[in-house]
Amino acid sequence: MRAKHEYKIVSSIQHLVCRRSDIVIHRTDTNKVFYIGKPTDFARKEEEYMLETETYQEIIDGCCPLANNLHAVQTILTHLFTQKALMKQQSNRISPKLNNLEGVV
Repeated sequence: MRAKHEYKIVSSIQHLVCRRSDIVIHRTDTNKVFYIGKPTDFARKEEEYMLETETYQEIIDGCCPLANNLHAVQTILTHLFTQKALMKQQSNRISPKLNNLEGVV
């Protein structure tokens, strides 16, 4: 019963997107929630959210500060390991997991 209901919802969304060229689907943040609407509305809501939360930093010059931070952390951890201030197991445990990072170019 539930699967049939969800199938109908997905079908109606597909038909809506096919019929209306002014509609887009965006995944919002990392919550696995989708936004369906006009691109201009989404851009406005996105900007409001960024200003309200101050969580995001716009990259204007093409240089991603997260990549620089990642490099700095990796350099420090490597130095601590080579100086035997950290054991291999400790270094592995606190090193950034590259497959779990977001926003790093």
